[in-house]
Amino acid sequence: MPDRHPALFAHARRVLAENPGPRLLSFGCSTGEEPLTLLRYLPEAQIDAVEINPRSIAIARKRANEAGCSTITFHQSGLPPRDTSYDAVFCLSVLRHGELDAAMPALCTQILPFRRFDETLQLFDQILKTGGHLYVWGSNFRFSDSSIAPRYQPIMLSDAPPHPGAIYGSDDRLIDSRGNTVFVFRKERSAASA
Repeated sequence: MPDRHPALFAHARRVLAENPGPRLLSFGCSTGEEPLTLLRYLPEAQIDAVEINPRSIAIARKRANEAGCSTITFHQSGLPPRDTSYDAVFCLSVLRHGELDAAMPALCTQILPFRRFDETLQLFDQILKTGGHLYVWGSNFRFSDSSIAPRYQPIMLSDAPPHPGAIYGSDDRLIDSRGNTVFVFRKERSAASA
């Protein structure tokens, strides 16, 4: 669905307004709605869109071609590109599993362990510029529990709806069923300066 996170996209437009050509990563872009929507908010952006599903990425490429978008580069992969640094990284409804939300097992280890969440955030941290913004919505884990959290400033958006669902701690145990309410994080310093 296009423009399903208007509060997050509007925030990105505000914080990147002075950047003449921001570099964005849309991680888990599915069938392309997210990167195409981001271009509406930030028409000067260069976007890398990553999706592991070959059928979804084919649809995304087709949609971008039909829209005449030449500033989105699609990557069929489960990992973000490592050779680029980004002003903003979007990871929306990716670091989660429907079975965790539906069944809410006491432990998530066999379905989606916290370790995978944290490893993915570490990859984002390596490619996000200092001062850049990380958008993580729809996760089954809290950013505040991650190993990179001490280097980031959480930003509350009053107009962003919470993501309901199961939340698991760094020990893979269910800790909450009401979901997350903080989705935006500004990188204050790099790992080297920490």
